[in-house]
Parts: sequence; structure tokens; C-alpha cells
Amino acid sequence: MHLPNGSWANFGGNDAVTIGGKVGSQLNADGTGSWDSALGDFDGRRAVRVVNPCSVNDNLDAGNCKWTDRYTDGLQRRRWYSSAEATGEGAVVIIGGMTAGGYINRETPVRDPVFQRGQSEPTYEYFPARAAEPQVFQFLVDAGGLNTYAHTFLMPDGRFFLQANLSTGLSPFIFETILLTS
Repeated sequence: MHLPNGSWANFGGNDAVTIGGKVGSQLNADGTGSWDSALGDFDGRRAVRVVNPCSVNDNLDAGNCKWTDRYTDGLQRRRWYSSAEATGEGAVVIIGGMTAGGYINRETPVRDPVFQRGQSEPTYEYFPARAAEPQVFQFLVDAGGLNTYAHTFLMPDGRFFLQANLSTGLSPFIFETILLTS
């Protein structure tokens, strides 16, 4: 996602892995990878990574050109394959995704239609982060199963036109907006 100041941001990712794609050497309480000593890989599911605009003459490993990785204070929820859409005033809404990989969409019988037994993240949150907890986005729940990379389009009135799985709709609300100042 390009930010209004020209920076580029990436939201979420996978948990820490090691050689061969195995779980990292240090584990989270749920058994996913927190860190890996062999590859220096962090759990990136709550990460926000930002790089500022640079020129070809800048040192890409220092100063403004170096990636800023926020692993512990980035996103409020773990997200892998989420969507990001800018609001009209420059905030970013991060929508949906899953909490980890290896998920089978549309589990049957459906035992937890909202969170798919802890694997789906049918909520939305903002960047820059807001103090409020991420809210369940009912459109994603109604679309059924896991909704990765939902297609989002900002409409002139501030609502989003959305497509996820086989569902298409217009958000019933206007996403709150704030100005991005940094």
C-alpha cells in the first residue's frame, strides 16, 4: 500500500519460519514461530513494514531508505493475506485475512462461522492504529469461510465496494477517517 507521503507499507505476514519452511526456533504460546535464530526471522503477522521514498543515489541500507519493521506494536490482530485500502483522508483500513497459514476454506461442518475456530480474522483495523479494538466486519462473516485478499474499492461517498469469496457488496457504513501526518 502506498501512503500519502510516498512511503510504501506492508501489513501482516507469516509467523517465524526456519530452513525448509519449518516453524522457527522460538515458539509463541500457540506453537507458531515467534523467532528463528538460523534465518533471523520474526513472527510478522502483526508487523507493519514501512520504507520511505528514496533516490537511486541514496544508501538503501541506512537512514530514510531502510525498512522500518514494527513487529510488536504494529497491527492489533495477527493477519496473513489481509487487504489494505486507503480512505479518502489518508488512513489505511486493514481488512480480514487469516491468523496463520495452512487453512482449508469453508470447513464443513461449520463449527465457528465467525472466526473459523481461530483461523479467520474477519475484522478491520486502521493504520495508524486506533485505540479501539478491531471490529468484526459482518460482510466477511456473511461471505463465508476465510476471506483472504478481499477486493476493496473506495467509493466517492466513503464506503467501500467489496468482493470476497462469491459475495459482493457495499459496506453499510463509511469508514472513519483521520489524516495521516507522518
